[in-house]
Amino acid sequence: MLTRKTMVTKILGSAYGSTKVGDMFSIKKRKSTVEFDHCQVCFLDFDEDVFVVTMENCTHAMICTDCFENYVKIKVRDKEIMPWLICADEKCKIPVSIPDLLNNISTSHLVDFAHTYLQKTMVRAGNWVECSKDECDFGFLAQMPSSKRRKTCKACGTKQVVRLEAATDKLDDGFQKMVKEGVIRLCPTCKHPAMKDYGMCNIMECGKCGVWWNWKTYATGKSYSSLKNELECMEAFGSLVNFNINSICNSLIPQLLRIY
Repeated sequence: MLTRKTMVTKILGSAYGSTKVGDMFSIKKRKSTVEFDHCQVCFLDFDEDVFVVTMENCTHAMICTDCFENYVKIKVRDKEIMPWLICADEKCKIPVSIPDLLNNISTSHLVDFAHTYLQKTMVRAGNWVECSKDECDFGFLAQMPSSKRRKTCKACGTKQVVRLEAATDKLDDGFQKMVKEGVIRLCPTCKHPAMKDYGMCNIMECGKCGVWWNWKTYATGKSYSSLKNELECMEAFGSLVNFNINSICNSLIPQLLRIY
């Protein structure tokens, strides 16, 4: 019988590996030349009661375990963890390793991290249909736009008709052509159409639902700054979004449902 923490470890390991963050940075590890004798967040001296967290990938050692856990908690709350959580040093863009998380974060916060990461990932899946219950974060992977099936949400137990609606079902031919060519793109949350002038920033706010989203990756966020930070991280990481989202969802959702 797998423990709760073991299950979370498998989920985070799959997600970390799927984005190729680990592979991208395994040859780019660099040693920090700055050493601190106290936490740069709470300013407590490092001693036998206040332990320092030394980041595996960048070797920054500037934060204590309590502050690091709080840092992760805040990032998860603000949903600023895509394409992956980065070092707590404000000038560092190197991703936090799996051991850094497992060794310094409580299981409950690890579960929250995995839960939020999957939520953000599933938004990008074209065949994802959200549960009809407002308070529920989960949903279904529909097979095709035309099919209708009555299913039960495995998270909240709500029975509902699940149908993947094609975003261009009710659009005229000219409009559909512009969507197909990418001249017009649809908000990943509400499917409201949007256009972007050449040279303008890829981050925009939906005029209908108000969500901030990335024109290029369809990633969503609660603010311009959170998505801007994500975009900068992705540019630093390289091409980290070339992975099979549906495969991740199919393999990780059942595991997460067992522990959440």
